[in-house]
Amino acid sequence: MRRLFSILALLILVLSTDSFAQFGNSRAIVRPGTINLANGWLGQRADFIEGNCGATANNAYVGVIPCTLDGVPNTPFYCLDLCTGIAPGDTTKDSSGTIPQAIYITNTYYPSVRNYAGRLADSTLEACAVQFAIWHFRNNLDVSTITQVTNSTATATTVRNRANAIIADVIANGGSVSYSLGEVKIIDTGTDDFYIQTLDTAGLPIALDSINLSITGAGTLSNTLVSTDNTGLSPLVTWSGAGASDILTATAKFRARGGITYASLRPLTSPKQLLVLGRSTVVLRSDTITYGALPVELTNFAANVFTTGMLN
Repeated sequence: MRRLFSILALLILVLSTDSFAQFGNSRAIVRPGTINLANGWLGQRADFIEGNCGATANNAYVGVIPCTLDGVPNTPFYCLDLCTGIAPGDTTKDSSGTIPQAIYITNTYYPSVRNYAGRLADSTLEACAVQFAIWHFRNNLDVSTITQVTNSTATATTVRNRANAIIADVIANGGSVSYSLGEVKIIDTGTDDFYIQTLDTAGLPIALDSINLSITGAGTLSNTLVSTDNTGLSPLVTWSGAGASDILTATAKFRARGGITYASLRPLTSPKQLLVLGRSTVVLRSDTITYGALPVELTNFAANVFTTGMLN
């Protein structure tokens, strides 16, 4: 008889406050080089007052930030925190902080959604308005302070009006949006047998295919690829010949909406550069158990985007 202690990989995005106690494994690298509006940087240059950041921005880039997410280029992000700069080449990792308004915006507007009422025909201007709306909720940016967009006061009026329309929609419909990622669990039976459980974002059972099982250390598995049914449970799997401190990992693919927050890899005492994923992805969630170990807490999250490129 033996007992496995579960190291649950649970990442829940905080809904009303920011929290960055844990980082996952997924990395987003801001496209290196210069900001080129014709090369994935779908936004515009603008002049405005930076809300509670207390500064005036001149000719600042406002819009989609293209990143390489786990090796996949041109994955769109938006900046979550206006007060801390983000620069080409910076690296961020998934974290546990976000705000509900950013979740709503990234799942309702460009580039996650392409066609909807009120959308500006110019994608660079629409992205600019979307980014201003996010900053309004995160940094108290006053949209009326936008004075120039593409060196034009007329274009600034267009972007201001569009940003205000997005803000009004969020206030009416998106202030209480909740979001957590799905979860995969290894369930210990107290013997050398275990099974897998998969839950959706609401914590309800979900059927998933092709859940990968792997070992770090000794022993063999009766099956290294399992699926769960509508009960969220897999058939039993046997781990034979395991030794003390050997590690078993189960990894499953979940569909995740936009709004996942990525924070910079600076020391915890430094200000965090914050980005939010701008469209849905397929993410890899993992749960790990150690043979004979004491309980340990660990957050483990990895993401891969299976659609490449961005459309203007």
